[in-house]
Amino acid sequence: MRFKEKYDIFRYTMDKETMPDSISATRNSEIRKMTEGSIDGITRKLHEALPDLTANDITVLGVIGTGIGGVLAAMRHDDHSTGDKALTVLSLTTIIASQLGDAFDGSLARLIRDENHGNVNPNGQLFDAGSDRIGELLLSITRAISANERHDSLGTVAALAAAVTSPWPSTTRARAESKGIAVSETGKGVMGFIGTRVGRVFLGILATEFPEIKSIPVQVIADALTTTASIITTAQRLKTTKNDNPTLPIETQNEAKKRLKLLGAISAVSVVTAGVTYTLLRKK
Repeated sequence: MRFKEKYDIFRYTMDKETMPDSISATRNSEIRKMTEGSIDGITRKLHEALPDLTANDITVLGVIGTGIGGVLAAMRHDDHSTGDKALTVLSLTTIIASQLGDAFDGSLARLIRDENHGNVNPNGQLFDAGSDRIGELLLSITRAISANERHDSLGTVAALAAAVTSPWPSTTRARAESKGIAVSETGKGVMGFIGTRVGRVFLGILATEFPEIKSIPVQVIADALTTTASIITTAQRLKTTKNDNPTLPIETQNEAKKRLKLLGAISAVSVVTAGVTYTLLRKK
């Protein structure tokens, strides 16, 4: 290993010890930096009120809530009735609450780790990463079903395309980190940001709850943007992987390798699920 590589790894290790625990070379988004104080404060109060609640509990509840919210949205008849409006409010509230849980599970895991003097579930991050992708997949599939019910073939294809491509940015990020390369969580430019989890979740919720506004095909546009942004972000991260100056420690690289295997499997499952869904919907 060249001297510069050794120095970069040493510098990263020293920097990590002086930065907030929720911020690191791999957890580096500006949004995370701006919200960490508030999130940690709420997490502490939540932990005091529910001391037996674990990070994995929040993660599971988030996936279940996202699925339920998507199903509630798919149950609407798009007739602007009071029942439809009630389903929209209930679905939107459920999905937003479920997605907000993703901001607190990591914070709670770190809080519990500190209380236990460093003892933590070694598979917590894997579970969280996998659950996030499953939640996105569930929403995409419910959008495809809803679009099919509206006889919107373009909407169906757009939702399934988003389902296939959404795991790619996270998978290529894990690939880069497995090689010791840190990538930006927030991406590069507007499309790069849309291709990250925050951007995909926002557009996913918008497309799920408001598929059409005054004859504007919001769902088609949002899912097309998600797909395009996911591809662009994936390409950006693949380019970053070519960097021959790794700075992440071996422990982080090993964790990323496990995450890469999991996310690769979820990417394959997403392709199969989208294909099966498309086949079944065409038979309707």
